[in-house]
Amino acid sequence: MVVVQSPQGNQVIKRVIGFAGDTIMIKDGEVYLNGDKLNEQEYINLNSQTYGDTFLADGKTVTVPANSYFV
Repeated sequence: MVVVQSPQGNQVIKRVIGFAGDTIMIKDGEVYLNGDKLNEQEYINLNSQTYGDTFLADGKTVTVPANSYFV
């Protein structure tokens, strides 16, 4: 977990999903890391889902750049 500053000036807690070289995809409310669906039941409410947005559209795969993290 990391705490980041939002553009609105609020502090937001985020989870680290991937490291440099990892591939990330969000599809139908589920997160995939390197092609495998993450089992996030241990740390996220069962009713929660993650949805794609402007940066990572639903069903699109991105590779985490060098010296970067995906949160």
